[in-house]
Amino acid sequence: MIGDTGIYVCYLSINNGCIERTYTYNLVGDCYMILPLKLASFTGRRESSINNLYWKTLSETNLLHFIIERKNSIGAYQPVGRVAAIGNSNQLLSYTFKDKSPLAGRNFYRLKMVDLDGRFSYSNIVSLATEQQREIFVYPNPAKDFINISFNIKENRSYAIKCFDATGRMVTEQKYTAAAGNQLQIKRTNTIQPGIYLLHIRDEATGHIFTERIIFL
Repeated sequence: MIGDTGIYVCYLSINNGCIERTYTYNLVGDCYMILPLKLASFTGRRESSINNLYWKTLSETNLLHFIIERKNSIGAYQPVGRVAAIGNSNQLLSYTFKDKSPLAGRNFYRLKMVDLDGRFSYSNIVSLATEQQREIFVYPNPAKDFINISFNIKENRSYAIKCFDATGRMVTEQKYTAAAGNQLQIKRTNTIQPGIYLLHIRDEATGHIFTERIIFL
């Protein structure tokens, strides 16, 4: 068994050179060990505002715990919980975990199964969708003299608000700090002629951009 990292070249010859192949492997240090554990299943279910995760093991040997990991907004998995393992068993065992604060949208989970020696292995990935509550409402649309922007948020947030015409030219821009239930009114200026416009509302903290097509009569 190869124990060191690095680049390895494997030569394969079949029928005295009738078929020859060369394979190059780059072994890195981030390797996953195969643990003395038989995972029967790993599933999940959305109930109300909670993501419930369920898994079963057929057998365990010197298993320490399960770390529940969830993919964050930049695509990296981070721990959101830990469940102690029975450790040693040849019987079917069941485990559960409740994620009471899932992310908006779709959540991806996996189990990191760790033994007493610190070795670990990963499970399959479970995907659960979370209903995303709309935070920004724009009305009236079509509009004539003004538009209202209503913020359905729980805490103060700062926004950069821009409006573009059909050619991509910015016709209005402003900064706004909104609190829960706040409403901002943007009045029509002389630069806004009848037509279709695109409203950009950028959350300064998260970088998320809300867009809405607006028709000015």
